[in-house]
Amino acid sequence: MNHSLYAVHPNYTPINLRLAEEYFNTLPPGDISKQFYDGVQYRAVKGLFASYALNRFSQYGKLNSLYKFYPYQKIVKETKEELCEDWTSNIQLAAIVTGASWTFLYQYAKRGQVLSILREYGSVLKTHRLFRQYLYTLVLPFAIANEYTFVHYHDHIEQLWQVHANRLNKKDLSDPTGTQYPEELRAPRRDVFINKWH
Repeated sequence: MNHSLYAVHPNYTPINLRLAEEYFNTLPPGDISKQFYDGVQYRAVKGLFASYALNRFSQYGKLNSLYKFYPYQKIVKETKEELCEDWTSNIQLAAIVTGASWTFLYQYAKRGQVLSILREYGSVLKTHRLFRQYLYTLVLPFAIANEYTFVHYHDHIEQLWQVHANRLNKKDLSDPTGTQYPEELRAPRRDVFINKWH
C-alpha cells in the first residue's frame, strides 16, 4: 500500500501583482518613465509641424512602452491589438493600390505612352517621368496608410501616455484598474510536499 502523504499549502495570489513595478525596475537610468517618477511633467508637443515631426513617429513607441508596463490592462492591450490590425489592413490596401498602379503604368507604357503627370524630367537627378510615377505610386500609398493609422489613434495614445505619466508622478507603480491577469497568474500557487515513505 502506498502511504504517501500530500501536504498542500495554497498561497493565494495577491490582489495586485505589481507587474508595472517589476518592469520599471528593469529600466535604465534616464529612461523617460524614470524621469516621470522623479517628477518630470509630461507636456504634449504643440504645433502642427512639431506634432507631426516629433510626436507622430513616437506613437508606436509610446504604446509599446505602455504595453510593457501594463501587458494585461484591458484598454492598453486592446489598443495595441487594434492598432496592429488596422495598420496591417491599411498596409495591405496600400500594396494593392501600388500593384494596381504599376500594372496600369506598365500597360500604358507598353503602348509607347506615358501619363502626363509630373514634369518630363526630374530637375535634380534627371529621372524620367515614368520612373518617378513608379516611385511615387510605391511611396505615397504606404506613407498615407501609415499616417492615416496613427492619426486615428494619436489622441487616444496621448491620453493613455498622459495617464501613465501622471501615475508615475504620483509614484504609483501598482497595476491599474482594468488589469486582467491570465489564469496562470491568477491561479493560486501550490507547494506540494510528498512523503516518499511507504
